[in-house]
Amino acid sequence: MDQRLLRDGILENVWPDYSSSSENNSVANTSFSLILEATTTAGMPYSNSTTLTESFPQTGNMVSEATANLFFFALNCVCYPILFLLGTIGNIISVIVMVVQGLQDSTNVILVALAVSDTLHLSMGVVEKASCIISSVDLVCGKNYGVLMYPQVFMLRMMFVRITSFLTMLIGIERTIAVTVPLKARFLLSVKRIRIVVVFLYLIPILATIPMFLIFEVVYVPDPIHNTSMAVLQTKHFYLRNLGSYDFYLHYLNNVILRYVPVLTIGVCSLTVIIKLKMNELWNLKNKNVFSVERILRQKKITKMALAITSVYMISMISVIIHQIWYAFDDNFRLFKPRKNTFMIVSEFASLFDALNASTNFILYVAMSEKFAATLKRLFCCDETRRLSVPERPKIYVIKESPSKVTCSTSVNSSAANVKPHGLGRLTQDGGAQM
Repeated sequence: MDQRLLRDGILENVWPDYSSSSENNSVANTSFSLILEATTTAGMPYSNSTTLTESFPQTGNMVSEATANLFFFALNCVCYPILFLLGTIGNIISVIVMVVQGLQDSTNVILVALAVSDTLHLSMGVVEKASCIISSVDLVCGKNYGVLMYPQVFMLRMMFVRITSFLTMLIGIERTIAVTVPLKARFLLSVKRIRIVVVFLYLIPILATIPMFLIFEVVYVPDPIHNTSMAVLQTKHFYLRNLGSYDFYLHYLNNVILRYVPVLTIGVCSLTVIIKLKMNELWNLKNKNVFSVERILRQKKITKMALAITSVYMISMISVIIHQIWYAFDDNFRLFKPRKNTFMIVSEFASLFDALNASTNFILYVAMSEKFAATLKRLFCCDETRRLSVPERPKIYVIKESPSKVTCSTSVNSSAANVKPHGLGRLTQDGGAQM
């Protein structure tokens, strides 16, 4: 059995021999730790085991075990399930409303794809975090469940996080094109083109995540402490044979390209849109171009919602950026180093902010899109639905002329009623109209 095993988030009784001069052991252990650190946010099942305390001094740890456990319980067992419930309901309603509005609008196509990705992200997250709830009932089952979920479900959740990043980037690019080159926007942003791009942006993270499924496998080993067999993670031989390639993949492809390229693109696009709208508004106000001002105001209303979506995404990335900066400058801020508890808490907050980003778009749509809010009321408000479902009977105006007066009567299904037609004078008591 491979000696690089992971149990409950820590290596236990199977540490590589650090005193050995074997270069392969050293490289393998470094890459093994890198997998866990580069793929955060905190997919590792957490345990109170004392093995880590015995292996590393805790003097440098900023957070105690008890405080860390309290944070993990609050974030994983309380906050995440709530976000999953509210976010999933909101995303499903968003998809229904936008499908009713029609997918012949390029913006709706992107937002539907984003809602689907967010829903799948939340679903994978709550399946993974369920180990917290299971552990409160059966500790051994909870630990085994957490280990079993990591090689597949955690990787799937990270895949949908990347898809959300790419789709949010597409929203920023779409708005930038619409504002900066409006004459070419209809051609560049056609529904057919956008659908192709959306499919492409789904495929990139899916293909890029496939190597992650080839890193770990689950095996069972006897556990004398619990007097049962426990699930542990073991690195696959495929990973060990390709350590150099995986180092490049984890450092640059998975971490830099898939995570930070969308962030930088969204930032540049948002800044460009804001500056361009301000310049157009000032120019048209100066030249008193009323029609252009009205067009810009319409564009601003659409762009405002897009900027809100990208802003929420950028805010959710703050914890990830803090995590990466801290990791770069503090050698003890590692999964297997003294500040392990702090590392895990910051990672869990990054995971929570990802879930928050996936849960808030519905609120933005309702608050900032009059068309979305109107369609939502029409679909889900009973009184409004009943009122709109009964069409008004057509009114037929009949004008009768006579030498002395003009009589106007309204016929509705052969029943007459006296009304005042516009521009024909005032009604008399007998139904006539005096000019």
